[in-house]
Amino acid sequence: MLSIQLLGPVQVFLAGRPLALKRRKSRALLYYLATYPHPVSRSQVLGLLWPDHAPAAARHNLRTTLYSLRQELGDHFQSEDEWLALTGEVEVDVRRLAEAVTAKPDSARPDEVADDRRLAEALAAYRGDFLAGFELPDAPEYEDWMAVEREHYRRLAIKGFEMFSRRREAVGDYSEALAALAQALAIDPFQEDLQ
Repeated sequence: MLSIQLLGPVQVFLAGRPLALKRRKSRALLYYLATYPHPVSRSQVLGLLWPDHAPAAARHNLRTTLYSLRQELGDHFQSEDEWLALTGEVEVDVRRLAEAVTAKPDSARPDEVADDRRLAEALAAYRGDFLAGFELPDAPEYEDWMAVEREHYRRLAIKGFEMFSRRREAVGDYSEALAALAQALAIDPFQEDLQ
């Protein structure tokens, strides 16, 4: 299984062992693909990672990067003519957070305990900002994408901690409710509604 933690300092594990990609662009591509549960187009990747390169040079750089990723990830990486994706058993903290916070309760089979546990586990994986400490200064489009995603996941985590707090308050677990609010405020202390 491939496990990728993008919230806080990035950690990548393949079959339980840390995976360290040497090339910055290979890491950037892996992080980009990991963020999305669906395939992404090659043209998107070219525009993000090599915006100032001639098309032929950008495609050559992408082929080199794809070769490197294939060597490291094996069956977990898939590329086709027009798209790229991570496949197989891939666990990504940002995907899990998004699923837990945005999941609609199943009215036919409500399982609040399972929902609370799933939300608590997803929130526990929030170790800091999205791609904390990672930079790609020669790709301003990628940097812009990171800034937008960073704010998105901060808002999502705050919403998740607020949801968890309300659920804990509803069952009379006030200490857990306050702890969740404190975590939300640690992300953004200027939230008057949570104060």
